[in-house]
Amino acid sequence: MKILRSCILALLTSFAGTATAAQQTIFRLVDSSGFPVANARVSVVGSQGSVATDRDGMFSLVPLPPVPFDVAVADERGAWKGLVRVETLSADRPNEIRLPAPEEVSVTVIAGVSPSTAAPPASASSVLSKEEVLQQRPAQLGDALADIPGAGRLEEGHSIVPSIRGLARSRTLLLLDDARVTAERRAGASAGFLDPFSVENIEVVRGPGSVAYGSDALGGVIHARTPLPRLDDFGLRLELAGGIGENGASGGIETNIPVGPDAFLIQYHQRFFGDYDAPSGPVDNSASRDRGLLVRGLFPAGSSRLFFGLQLDRVRDMGKPATDSNVTRAYYPEESSSRFTFGADLPGRLGFDSIEVRSFVGADRLITNRERLPAEETTRRLSQSDIAADDASLRVSARRALPQGEICIGVDLNGRFGLSAINRFLDYDTTDEIWSRKEESAISSARRIDAGLFVESERVLLSSRLKLAAGLRGDVVSTTNKGGYFGDISTRSSAVSGFAAFTVFPRADLSTTLQYARGFRDPLLSERYFRGVSGRGFVVGNPTLTPETSDQFDLAIRASLGPVHAAAYGYVYRISDLIERYMSGEDFYFRNRGEVEIRGAELEIDGPLRKNLSLRIAAGVARGRVLDDDSPAADIPPHSISLTLHHQANHRVWWRSRLAAYAADSAAGPTEIRTPGYTTLDFSAGMSFRRGLEAQLLLRNILDRTYPATSDSTAVNAPGRSATIVLSGEF
Repeated sequence: MKILRSCILALLTSFAGTATAAQQTIFRLVDSSGFPVANARVSVVGSQGSVATDRDGMFSLVPLPPVPFDVAVADERGAWKGLVRVETLSADRPNEIRLPAPEEVSVTVIAGVSPSTAAPPASASSVLSKEEVLQQRPAQLGDALADIPGAGRLEEGHSIVPSIRGLARSRTLLLLDDARVTAERRAGASAGFLDPFSVENIEVVRGPGSVAYGSDALGGVIHARTPLPRLDDFGLRLELAGGIGENGASGGIETNIPVGPDAFLIQYHQRFFGDYDAPSGPVDNSASRDRGLLVRGLFPAGSSRLFFGLQLDRVRDMGKPATDSNVTRAYYPEESSSRFTFGADLPGRLGFDSIEVRSFVGADRLITNRERLPAEETTRRLSQSDIAADDASLRVSARRALPQGEICIGVDLNGRFGLSAINRFLDYDTTDEIWSRKEESAISSARRIDAGLFVESERVLLSSRLKLAAGLRGDVVSTTNKGGYFGDISTRSSAVSGFAAFTVFPRADLSTTLQYARGFRDPLLSERYFRGVSGRGFVVGNPTLTPETSDQFDLAIRASLGPVHAAAYGYVYRISDLIERYMSGEDFYFRNRGEVEIRGAELEIDGPLRKNLSLRIAAGVARGRVLDDDSPAADIPPHSISLTLHHQANHRVWWRSRLAAYAADSAAGPTEIRTPGYTTLDFSAGMSFRRGLEAQLLLRNILDRTYPATSDSTAVNAPGRSATIVLSGEF
């Protein structure tokens, strides 16, 4: 660890020591008609981060990649605007980058890009555009990652929790509009309230993220973003959807309102889901319903911009289906989330090229019911946990160009406050009347505060054929528990995270990156201090848990052959002091357990087959084992490969088809089962009409395959064949 810190500090010092004015190559972004595009976000494919265009469409790229290279462009709202190849450069005049016409923009997963999510160089990054999300129509955020290799899922029904590279259970960080989504569920945060209607795009970073984000980002980051308002015109968007098989209906309305130089966006959505149908029949306890309100504001201030978001979401009666739901039913009668975010983009301040400020305050509540159903010899019993907490964060980062490189420094503060947990136990008699009621405080008040400082830098050498990158972060994490089962306890720990990466460009269209990173994860407050009811049973925390640490090795090879982009990734991750939930008797407990190793490889290829027809291939393999006894690790996704075809017949008609195959998995981890191999086929199509109207048809699991929703020992079968019709309009 000391060697890592010394090497990274040496690299960062050498970078900072050259912090003089850098000669920059200037670019000008214009639309298909030649008009400048202001406030757009421009990313170099294969590199992390993005830059913003000014009011004249001007921007610069530091460090400048070797030509040819591709840039991905999104507008100020985050909407996907296209991919453009840069073949030549001029040093004495602005280099014009012209966007394709709207009807020529393909809709797909954009690999190698993470415009607003920080990630080290060897990470595998992807952006799911709004159009891609709407064409998939996932019921939950975890379903939206179907085309992302290495993505996994826990839980079933509408309580799905996404994960990356087998690092589940709060080891994959979930962000919504730059702010954490935190939950005390052992499976992790699911954002089950997030409706695809509300999403502008989803950024997925597969790989270590501890330097940028601190705890909980060992596997990567999933960043969902809602739309910002448009400044130029009034707009209205409507949507109605309904289907069979998954048995749901939804509706949404959105309006965009310019007010002088500013603009506001107001959005409301509501969804209802009944029990879905598997090939074997209806799956009990898989229903859910939710509604949400979103208000966003955008305020230009010269070259700067300020923006805010208010998001209120309510989920009711979200089922947690299991094979034993006919005996014991677990469900979430209420999940409530209230979030307020505020941000500022400040170019050219305090000697930096750009400063970004992101802040957040929020509150959430989750009620979990575990109900023993009445039988011949037992009466009904309801066990309930009621958990509520407040959250807050502040993140400030500043970037400055260096000769052939850049440096980024920042402060990242986040915390959970006022966490309370109450257990309730209700016993019923044979007439279903309550005869016994008991209530106890599991946690009276608890908090966790993570304060971090970080610095990242990169520099190109040898005529842009070699790039060095490094990052270092220090965190102090403190927790306090008052009252409840464990009484007054406090902890305080510190952690150092870092990464060092070397990228070689043997050719302009080929790069190889080797990277080492170290990170950490501090236990959830519930893992330390909670004693009470969970969806799986009765859980007892462990105040003596220590933070997990990681040693992570990544290899990334990226290549472009004309319009075809390909990337291959390999990784070896070792997690020390793994926090494991285990069962003793009828209850669950937590402990630190030795070391777990996860190895895997991923492949992504995308490009056109012919005019208006594109193909994306995604494949992933992974294995995990506990080094203490060589037993299989839990939460590892099965080997998989998927092929997605997208055809844009013209500006009015499109269709999309996805074929995916998953291998049988015999390496079952603790509380898991062996799962069979299976194949799924999905199809969707849409047609636009006059006046902004569009109709879509979505068919899922056309082959009506039977397969388990997850590898959990109580997992039910996934949905069978289903059909959904969507009617939408944008005016």
